[in-house]
Amino acid sequence: MFREQRTFGKSRYPFRSPARGRRLRPCEVPGVYSGLERILVLPWNENYTDEHVRYIGSSIIDAVKKLAR
Repeated sequence: MFREQRTFGKSRYPFRSPARGRRLRPCEVPGVYSGLERILVLPWNENYTDEHVRYIGSSIIDAVKKLAR
């Protein structure tokens, strides 16, 4: 991807971003911040063991219980 700079369609993103090295302002990406307040992103890979999965699951359950109080 990087060597050949393959992109989706003709967008050339991320190699030619409209932001051109600057941070995007919230008004340029409407809904992103409110959407991010409603999701949980869990990095995941094939190296996780059953123990890892149980730990992650129990941590999520504990967090939800605390937030529900």
